[in-house]
Amino acid sequence: MQDHYRVLGVSPTADREAIRAAYRRLVRESHPDLNQTPVDSAQFANLTAAYRVLSDPLSRKRFDAWRLLLLAPPLRFFLRTLQEPQARRQLADRLSDGLRTIFARPEERLAGEDLTLTRTIEFADSYRGGHLPLVYERRVRCATCHGSGRAHPEACPLCNGAGEIRFPGLAGLKKICPRCGGRGLSGHGRCRDCRGAGWQNEKTTTTLRLPAGITDGTRLRLKEKGHQGARPGSDGQLFVEIRVSGSLHFSRQGDELLAEKVVPLSIALTGGQIALALPDQSVVELDLPAALYPGRQVRFPGRGFPNRDGRPGDLVLTLEVSLPDDLSEKARRTVMHWFDALRHGREEKAARLAEVLTGALE
Repeated sequence: MQDHYRVLGVSPTADREAIRAAYRRLVRESHPDLNQTPVDSAQFANLTAAYRVLSDPLSRKRFDAWRLLLLAPPLRFFLRTLQEPQARRQLADRLSDGLRTIFARPEERLAGEDLTLTRTIEFADSYRGGHLPLVYERRVRCATCHGSGRAHPEACPLCNGAGEIRFPGLAGLKKICPRCGGRGLSGHGRCRDCRGAGWQNEKTTTTLRLPAGITDGTRLRLKEKGHQGARPGSDGQLFVEIRVSGSLHFSRQGDELLAEKVVPLSIALTGGQIALALPDQSVVELDLPAALYPGRQVRFPGRGFPNRDGRPGDLVLTLEVSLPDDLSEKARRTVMHWFDALRHGREEKAARLAEVLTGALE
């Protein structure tokens, strides 16, 4: 097994820029067209092979894993590892990443990364549901080179464009193609549009369906709307975290819709019908009972938020009572006594006071 780091003369911890610089320098020194001294063509091929592996993060991870297992001097390496905590952590991290890369299922290595967005919706949208337009940026395969990064992409000759190698006689056993990295494409030259990366950022527009009754903090998923994978059908997921803004007139508790309503003294005495505009702007007629006092709550089934089973919760109205401007001071004191009797369940006293108030209002 060839040690690509030794071929390029770089440290195993070298970054991509250092690897690229070393490769370019050695190419200038070894290229047959740029050097009058005869150069071994195999040496030049080794340089190219080493750079191809180390410049690609996925290929480099696989190589690092095998290099640790096969190329490191066993005794010196493991003695150093046992003695130095930092070296132990480095070995564990690199083996974990590398072996996971080697033995992961092909579809896992080809899958695009997930994306997470946060969007704020109006209180009314959480009540009625609807559709939320989304505009965001994600990474997609370059349309020019189809994700290969090559100026002249063509089907990979090793896997015949499949992106993976299957083992005859071993059902279900397959591995990612080491030549094309699972893309199914190879070629020569660097794509000018993506500069050899194989990827470009693209502004994407889609629509998210909001279910009625959606709660603050809900996380919705759009399948395959995240970053694109190396091949079609392997795109990541798009997760959208929903935040619900507050309302001036309503609030929420579980699947209950809470509101406050001011009613005149006449309705508080005898009951009656009132109109209420709900968060979705629909207007409903609500029948209120008699004997209402400030702070009393009246429940109306089926007017709240839908729960997970689709059944709506209740609308809970907390009532306030307005008094006529021309009401006498004596009548106002009587109203206060009536409210107090209602709060404490003194029904007979409340009934007598209600008769007095009804007569005073006629």
